[in-house]
Amino acid sequence: LTEHVGSPLELNKVQNNLLRLGIIILSPLTLLLLISRQIWIPLLYDYSFLTAASLLIWQFSGDILSIIRTSITSSLLTLERFWEININEFFYWFCWIVFMKILIPHLGILAVGVGYFLANLVLLPVVLIYHYRYLGYKLSKQSVYLLLKAIPFVSMGFWIANQKELNLVSI
Repeated sequence: LTEHVGSPLELNKVQNNLLRLGIIILSPLTLLLLISRQIWIPLLYDYSFLTAASLLIWQFSGDILSIIRTSITSSLLTLERFWEININEFFYWFCWIVFMKILIPHLGILAVGVGYFLANLVLLPVVLIYHYRYLGYKLSKQSVYLLLKAIPFVSMGFWIANQKELNLVSI
């Protein structure tokens, strides 16, 4: 990224490549981990940890949003916009804490994962608008097409992976 600081078009290309790479790698990997959770959770931890598996869907959904957000904000470091990085992170943590505070009485420990997902969901459009308006960031056609394909398939995959009777062990 640092070699493209003087060229906004090249920097934009790198950001779009990071975005596509993140979606292409992370989406299938998270779905595979969710579907196979009844295998790897007991192997790595214990069978008693399977009760927390419902938290994973929110954690992994938040991870996908986080990788999209990170691919866009990666330019801030190379442009030495440290205040923007700090403000972005402050609002991210603030949103996560607020969502957890609101949701804990209703969801219990699940509020941690849901709050993580919601914090990333709220900050993603803010980051996109900021980068578009002030730094000239534009999603490439390839990135838009990939997002339009990935969103319904990943959503359906997360829904299927969250079904108790549809997992790798029972298939």
